[in-house]
Parts: sequence; structure tokens; C-alpha cells
Amino acid sequence: MKRTFLIIAYLFCLSLQAELTYVLTNNPGKDEAGLKTGCTYTAAPAFHSPADKNGRRLVDGDVPRNWRTTTGINKPKQTVVFDLKRIYQISKTGLLFDRKEKPASVTISISDNPNGPWQKLTTLSVKEQKNPWWEADFSNKTGRYVKLDHIRNRGKWNLREVKIYGRDIFTKGKSLTGTMVNGKLRIIDSGKANACIVVADHASSRTLEAAAVFQQLAQRITGVNMGIIQESEYDGSSTAVFIGDGVNVRQHGINVNQLPSDGDHYIIQRGINYLVLAGNDAAEFSRKNLRGSIYAVYDFFTRLGCGWFGPDPLWQVIPKSKTLDVPSFDIDERPDFLYRLVWMHRMKSQELRDAWREGGLERRGGHAYYKMVPPKIYKKIHPEWFGKGQPDITNPDVIALVVKSLRKVLDAEPDNIVVPFSFSSNDNGGFVVNDRTKKIGNISAQQLYFANEVAKELNKTHKGRFRLDCLAYWKSHTSPVPMMKAEPGVQVMIVNEGNHTKPLDMPESAEAKAKSRSNTRVVKAIAGWKKTGGLNGIYEWYIPAISNIEWQNLPWIAGQVTLRNLRYWKKNGIKYVYYEAQKEKNGGFPSRWLTYYQCYRGMWNCKLTAKEITEEACKKLFGPVAGPYMTNYYNTLEQAMLNCKDLVGNWHFPYPPEVYTPDVEKQAEHWIKLAENAAKSSNDPKIKQRVAVEMDFWKNTRTILQRLRDEVNAINEVTLDGKIKQFKGTYVSRTLLRKLFKLNKKTNFIIVEADGQTRLLKKAVRLTPGLKFKIAK
Repeated sequence: MKRTFLIIAYLFCLSLQAELTYVLTNNPGKDEAGLKTGCTYTAAPAFHSPADKNGRRLVDGDVPRNWRTTTGINKPKQTVVFDLKRIYQISKTGLLFDRKEKPASVTISISDNPNGPWQKLTTLSVKEQKNPWWEADFSNKTGRYVKLDHIRNRGKWNLREVKIYGRDIFTKGKSLTGTMVNGKLRIIDSGKANACIVVADHASSRTLEAAAVFQQLAQRITGVNMGIIQESEYDGSSTAVFIGDGVNVRQHGINVNQLPSDGDHYIIQRGINYLVLAGNDAAEFSRKNLRGSIYAVYDFFTRLGCGWFGPDPLWQVIPKSKTLDVPSFDIDERPDFLYRLVWMHRMKSQELRDAWREGGLERRGGHAYYKMVPPKIYKKIHPEWFGKGQPDITNPDVIALVVKSLRKVLDAEPDNIVVPFSFSSNDNGGFVVNDRTKKIGNISAQQLYFANEVAKELNKTHKGRFRLDCLAYWKSHTSPVPMMKAEPGVQVMIVNEGNHTKPLDMPESAEAKAKSRSNTRVVKAIAGWKKTGGLNGIYEWYIPAISNIEWQNLPWIAGQVTLRNLRYWKKNGIKYVYYEAQKEKNGGFPSRWLTYYQCYRGMWNCKLTAKEITEEACKKLFGPVAGPYMTNYYNTLEQAMLNCKDLVGNWHFPYPPEVYTPDVEKQAEHWIKLAENAAKSSNDPKIKQRVAVEMDFWKNTRTILQRLRDEVNAINEVTLDGKIKQFKGTYVSRTLLRKLFKLNKKTNFIIVEADGQTRLLKKAVRLTPGLKFKIAK
């Protein structure tokens, strides 16, 4: 009896141990568990106050506190790299500083190799830290090396101790056998794992991260912690979940090409006693690598009923079950676009990014001329190189300077790395005008000429090692005149400057076509840039009105526009899609979760319809309340955006009451009230809470709409050629301007938008912040 008790206690302790987080730096406190990893570290520059040649002082733990047991640092930048001697799953770091002075920030990164590439985990700021210990928590991050990059604040500061927490992701293998139940492979049954997770002996950090994610999600569903083993420990017959590329995966006839040329790719396949989740994430080819196996894991659990619709747990669906059954799968997934990204303010959740399969082959699109030819350095000695806002990109000396600097960057990178460079103009219109620029052609031709000349030189020394990513927008939105071909390595991303409430494949009225920012103009520009052979990217203003104080708090659901545009772009050879959403409040959630979800689902598979995506999401989030109540609520708001009659331009936002008319408001109110009543009888408190959140958002929407309608009678000011007049209302027409400023009936006017763009005033426009007018000559 005593022996039986001891065995049970021992097994219980082992189960607890699997959940423990250990101190991996050999300096656990009295109440902390530690693993003896033999951790050491190196510092650059080397510590000298006092010197630390053994790489031990920061991990010695509780030692007498004096100047010899701490590290004084007075360098502007200090890097410390910790070697844990093998790969672990990292969950937390802690840094202890002695003195009042602290570094301005510490960036924490992780890697499998001492020289990178490094995956940034977080940056700790002195403004955010109040305790002596600076701590940061992570999840599912695997690696052997942890790097701390310190930036000095002021004066000298002392670093006393560093702790890195985590656990060994590998467990010893044992024979496990899954069972078939109703055609499904049961890998977890009533508190017991019937399968182990298997990774290659030399798996990449991304593969190990995918294994840790699978382990964690399986545990969140069932409460069971599945073991992770390496292939060399696998007995060859146990039921297994194979994560990532490996010998066993290939023995099952699955070979995912690890080269990045085709972008993301993963396979989900279930056999009699195995499940394969393998993607092309092993090769190191770029500063940001592919994450196919991680996408496969999230896709697998999504198909089992899980869902991620926002970073807050409220907007995530993880069903609970005592079993984990795997139906028959034979899935081969590739995205419709090689690069997929929506830039959202404060959207930091890596879990959400992976669940939505954000990423792909990295693309750059920022303004860069001022970085390539810095005016602060060269303008005084070479004033002829610069115009009012742009460098002379046709000047041979400027081209030579840029070639030299880019070669220096490429020489510092490994030969297998393809480096993308942002090659876009500064954000203004101050281009140089001289005989040489006039001879080359319009601004679009000048920018392509510049990229081509640099590419020709780089191809002589670094062929296939670079990409010059150019942005066709504003002054260079129209195609080059005369037409020219893009050199190898030159890629063009065009900005959609059209009507964001209407898809590009929808015919426009004559009035809409006449706008300076029409969809017709965008379609023509796309056709022109295609002829260069370099166009393969779209830079989209997504929810362009987010920066508008009114639209910040209103629903913007344009799924039909999004999906139709994605299909149009794919048809025209677009491979890279980058959405900019401006500064969204709270990361866009929960007020616009559907907008972003539709976008990400469409970037992966643009054959889906907005309605299909909405129904799938609502079914998981709202259960019995989803149909028809919440789905009809969202569909009503979405259709209202598509039906909007306001002529919307890139920065001309629709007037909210014209989108959400009284009829639309009445329909939406009807559906969400039915949802609210239905939610009262739900046994799921999260469903009730989600509906309540959306109801509060809708009530606020109605309040804003009523306020805007009341403002029709408000007194506003309009500016014409610097002169200001007051008027009653919110719309400005030619008749109003002629009357206010006492001008004749034939006087016409130019609208000057907030970003400086101009267009002829035809139809009355709503007065928005920054909008001005001038007399047309």
C-alpha cells in the first residue's frame, strides 16, 4: 500500500513538473525551481567596471552585494548575449538594476544561433518600470540564445542580476497508441495523452515554436500536457503529431519545399496513427522568415472549432473537451498573396498574427529617399543634389552614392539572405526639375529610372540578393511616360487612391470618374504600371477614415469591397498586399474585429465571400445568437457602406449619416435588439458579454449619428483664398461660396484637401477639418 502511494505521488510530481517554469540561468531564488544549464554570457563591449571574463557575475545569484558583484555600465549601447547551451522554451526574463539610474530601454531578442537572425520579443522602457526588477513575460518562444540590447538613458547604471525562465521542451518518449472513434483519431482521451508531439532533431526555432503552440492549445482544450520529443527518441510506431519538416514526415510521402520562392505553404494530413502539420519554415532566407508550421497548427485547431477574432480573450473561442479527436485531413494550403499585412495601431498579439496567418515574404514600402541621401549630411556640400523636398534621383553621383551604401549592407548579410530595401520617394512633391529630369520623362519615369540604374549596378555584384521596393503614389501614381521596363530586382507597389466604399470592378458614374481620386483612375494606373513588368504589390488605405474623429468610433465594415478588390488584384498579378489602417483605437477591437478578420481571411483565400466569412465567424462567437441576428446586423452595416452615394476619395471620407441612413439605422437596430434578447437565454456568459459590447458600440453609433444630423444647423467657418466666412450647416457648394464671398455666378472653385491634393468643386462637399477652397483660374 505504501509503495502504491509513493508511485502515485511520484507520478503526480512528474505531472506538476511538466507545468513548472524553471530558472535557466543557474541563479534560482529560494522559492524557485532551477535547471542546471551551464548558462554563460558575453558582453559587447566587454564589461570592465569591474571586468567579468568568465561570464558568470550576472547569474551568480545571492552573493554579497558590493561593487565587485555587480556590473557598472557607462556605454551608450550595451549588448549581453546569454547562451543556455541548448534550446529551451522561454517564458520570462527578469533584470535587476541597483542604482537609481536605469537604461532608457532594453530590447530582448531570441535566436537559435549566437549571430542571429534574432526574433525581437519586446522592448522594456524606463518609463514603464517601477520595480527594481524589470520583467517581461512571453509564451511559446523557443531558442538557445537570449540577447539584451541596452540603450543608455543618462549617466552610469549598474546591472546586478539577470534571470531567464523557461522549460525544456523535450520529454523522453514512451509507447503511445491512439484509437479510432467514429472515423476520428483520438489523441487525447479523458486526461491521458495517446500521442506524442515529434519534431526533427535539428528543428528550426519556428518549428519548435509551432510544437509549443500545439502543446499549449491541446492543453487549453483538454487539460492534458502532451510531451514533445525529438525524432531520434521516437520509437517509430507510437501515435504521433509530427510538427514541421523531418524524416518521419517525408517517410509518409510529405515533402514541403523549404525554399521560400513560392511563399507560405503547409500541409495538414492525418493517417491511421499520425497527424502531420508541416510548413516551409526551416530555411533562413530573410530578416523575417516564413512560419508555415505555426500556421498549420492554428489552421488545424480552427478547423476543430477554435477561433481568434481579437487579442482579448473575450474575442477568442477555445472549446473545452475531455477528448481531442482528429478527423481525416488531407489539406495542402498556399495563400493567394505572398505577403499579407494590415498595419494596426497597438496590434501586438503574435498569437492573433499567426492565427490570421499574417506575414509571408517581407515587403518594404516606406518613404526612403531622405535616408538614402540624407540632406543633413550632403546638402551643404552638394546643394545641386537636392530639390525642395526630394534629391535629384537622376544625378549620376547620387546614384553612385546609393549603390555604394546598399552594397555595404548586402556585404554584411549572409549570402542566402534576400534583403528588401524601401525605395520610395519622400512624402512630398518637391521633385527636382532640370534638363536631365525632363529628358527622362514624368516623375514616375524618373523614379523607375533611379531604381533601374541602382539595380543594374547591384546585379553586377549581388545578383538575386536584393529587392528594391518602389511605391507608386501621389506624384508617381500614373504610369511612366515614356514607358520603360523594370530591371530584375525592382518591384513596384501601387497605392489604391480611389473610392474605398466601392470595389474597383464596379462601374463608376461620369461624375465619379471626373474626381481626381476615382477608381477609374486607379484601374488605369494599374494597367499602365503592369506594362513595366515590375508591378506586383498593392498599398491599400484600409479604413482610411480611422484618423477622422467621427469615424474612429463608428463601424466601418466593407467586406464586399475588400474581397472584390482582392480578387481584382490577384487577377492582375498582384502578389503583395499591405494595408494601412492609420491609428486605430484599442487596436481596432472589438468595434471593428469583423473588418480586420474579413481582410485577413480574404488575403489568404480571396475566393471566399464576405458573407461566408461573416457567417463562419459569428457562428463561433455568438453560437445560437449568430443566425440570423448578429450576421444580419453586420451584413446590414456592410451593405450600407457599399450603397453609400457620397463620392468618397482617398482622403474624402463619406458623411456618416449618408452611409447609415435612418432606414439602415432602423434595420440594424432591429437585428441587434433581437440578438440582445436571444443572448439572455444563452448559457454561455461570453456570448452575453460579446453581444453586450456590440450593443454598447451600436448605442454610441446612434448617438454620434444624431449629433451629426443636429450639426446641419450649426454655425461653421469656410476658408476661401485665406478669407474666412461663417455659414449655417456642414456642406459647402459653389452656390454657397458665391453667396458668402459675393462672387459672380460663373465663378468656379478648387477644393484643397488636408493632404494638399486639389480637385474641382462640382457637387456640394461636407466641410471636414483642414479642407479649404480657392478660386479656380
